[in-house]
Amino acid sequence: MFLSLLPCCPQVAQQDAQRATFYVDKAKQEKQQNIVKAQGEAQAAKLISFQRDILGLIICWLKLCTV
Repeated sequence: MFLSLLPCCPQVAQQDAQRATFYVDKAKQEKQQNIVKAQGEAQAAKLISFQRDILGLIICWLKLCTV
């Protein structure tokens, strides 16, 4: 009975290796997604800060013009 299981062992090992490769590739993709997401969020934060600064300058200018 044990001998009948031996031919499948290389196939099982190959499937395990393919599965491991899949999980490594998936982890690499998720890492890259997280990097791109963080870069986008950082860019958005910079733009919001810039817009807030510009808006503050406009408000100051308007106040000076009405004085």
